[in-house]
Amino acid sequence: MTKQNLTAICNKLDKFLLSKQKHLNEFICKHNLAVPSMHKNRNFWYKQMLISIVSECAEILDHFNWKHWSQDFTFVEHCDYPLLNKTKDNYNDQIMFLIELVDIFHFLLSIQLLPNKDDKKPVFSAFLFNKDSVLDLTLEHKYFRNINPFIFLFEIMDECSSNIRYYSSLEVSKKENNRKIDHVTPVLDFSRFIYLLKEKYSFISIDNLYIIYINKMALNYKRQLEKYAMSTKTEDNYNIIEQISTDIDMYKSTIKSNQKDDLVQNIEDLYNFLLLIYNREIKKLEI
Repeated sequence: MTKQNLTAICNKLDKFLLSKQKHLNEFICKHNLAVPSMHKNRNFWYKQMLISIVSECAEILDHFNWKHWSQDFTFVEHCDYPLLNKTKDNYNDQIMFLIELVDIFHFLLSIQLLPNKDDKKPVFSAFLFNKDSVLDLTLEHKYFRNINPFIFLFEIMDECSSNIRYYSSLEVSKKENNRKIDHVTPVLDFSRFIYLLKEKYSFISIDNLYIIYINKMALNYKRQLEKYAMSTKTEDNYNIIEQISTDIDMYKSTIKSNQKDDLVQNIEDLYNFLLLIYNREIKKLEI
């Protein structure tokens, strides 16, 4: 495996993801006329994506056993709270936790799609599949290797909140924004978070996150077709758990049959599998 080959396949995967995310974003704008175009209003959309990431982080927090008023609570030092098994079915709880992580995928990819004041290429898979690059960029955070994922969530929220305040102040003062959008830091921080989780929990798989992303994207299309609204919202993530489980098992059998210990080839196999299930879901939705 060469660095060039890894970069090439990650770029190929990102191009696929970004094109599908772009189509979903345009679909949402088309089905909700109150939403401004994403081709314009760059500052508004960047702030919206950051707010969305903070909101998803808050939902992820509730999967950890931190609430001292709950009978499930157990005191731990340094706020190193374990993930909370909310039901007797631990597997479903794990899938629901992964779905929460994947929700952030949508907003990170959408940030990559926003017009920017530089010509840097979008980044996403290169961080998630290249642990060395993430850790190299993390050397500035000397405590990173010892910090627990629960606390690192607040690092992500703090970084997002800082930018939310900045862009909100521009709207209030009606000043022109001369700052380029930082599309790297949110992805880098999220990748750090994923690697922290992987060190503690064996069920965390980057491949599975990508598979769940496609399934959640299909659900997001379905929501728009059904006139999704917060006032009538129901917990429908459970509806895709069975399909996610089937797809993960199918993918595992595919990888096992290939018996390859080659990251580049494995990402290529993942790309082909994502394309397969994406086309299946789009066909079912008839869009």
